[in-house]
Amino acid sequence: MEIQMPIHAHINEDLGLRVHNIFGFVTPDEFVELARFHRAHPQWVKTDLISIVDVDADVSSIKPQHLAALRGDFRQLHEEANFVLIRRHVWVCPNVAGWRLLEDWLDARHSHDGQGTEVCLVASLASADCLFDQAEIDAVTNLQGFRELMHIGA
Repeated sequence: MEIQMPIHAHINEDLGLRVHNIFGFVTPDEFVELARFHRAHPQWVKTDLISIVDVDADVSSIKPQHLAALRGDFRQLHEEANFVLIRRHVWVCPNVAGWRLLEDWLDARHSHDGQGTEVCLVASLASADCLFDQAEIDAVTNLQGFRELMHIGA
């Protein structure tokens, strides 16, 4: 039985911070759906973001050609957001296969690439201190002050 990949998104409006938890069987379709959700709710795109990929997430269905299409989708989404300030986005990924995929995904990404985001890839939430302070990391650790924003998948 194939398990659908859930993406659970939470928001802490006081901190202006979203958390995306990604686990299970990952396909490009979930990320297309995520972009569609944010296009329909552009106010959430402008918040800072910590994306956490579960150590057991299965990313085997995502191929380089999918990344190119998804990169275009998210570039358009970010350009439409017309960021006034640079937002922060840390990818937390203790998953070896996911790490390789994210290295490709984040290739050439930086705050001056036209997408208004400073990005970082780390292996643990504790290492997210490259862009986030300890109070933000602590809030994310137990989702203190967060509410569910949406979920994709089962």
